[in-house]
Amino acid sequence: MRKLLFVLITAFLFAGTMTAQLPIQKGNRFVNANLSDCNITFGNFTTISIGAYGGTFLEDRIALTGGLDLYSIDGYNHFNLAAGVRCYFAEKETGSFFATGLLDIRKSKYSDAVIGLRFNGGHAFFLNQSVALEPMATLWLPFSKGYDITLSLGAGFSIYF
Repeated sequence: MRKLLFVLITAFLFAGTMTAQLPIQKGNRFVNANLSDCNITFGNFTTISIGAYGGTFLEDRIALTGGLDLYSIDGYNHFNLAAGVRCYFAEKETGSFFATGLLDIRKSKYSDAVIGLRFNGGHAFFLNQSVALEPMATLWLPFSKGYDITLSLGAGFSIYF
């Protein structure tokens, strides 16, 4: 009987900690570091990318975001700046799906700036009230001819405050 009572109390206390509200409410902020190194390019490029992003929640589950990526394509270093909106949906106790739309400007020393749209989708798995692991897929659609549409897989690590 004692073991059953101990298990029930422990489960109740654990459930109470898991039902805490996620930090994706108006006024909160987040910073994100991400790595993307598994790209499928409809052309012949190989990409490795690291990035840093931040955002602020304008409304519950809607954040204005922006950031910088550094990446290498076939040995040449590039960077891009991006700004957009991230929306969270299908919220559960331990996480939430998200989708991000970004206007993206890419530039390197050896090429002109390229503007495109980038769409990210993934899931924020909250490890606690302020830290999340975020696996995601990214689709980049360039506006300029001569550049490839790119689909990549990656993961990010975010801190919410």
